[in-house]
Amino acid sequence: MRDSGIKHYIYGIGTLAGAKKAENLYFKTDEEFNQKAEEILSDKWNVEIYVLHIND
Repeated sequence: MRDSGIKHYIYGIGTLAGAKKAENLYFKTDEEFNQKAEEILSDKWNVEIYVLHIND
């Protein structure tokens, strides 16, 4: 299998109301991931992120 360089994958967001929103966000760097995670969690309705961290 070919290495895609993907290090982080956000597959969903949990909201304050208990809903789960599907996402498909892929990140190759820690900086990109951290920036997007902060952006998502700065929304007062979002309370958690469902993410996979892929070891290299």
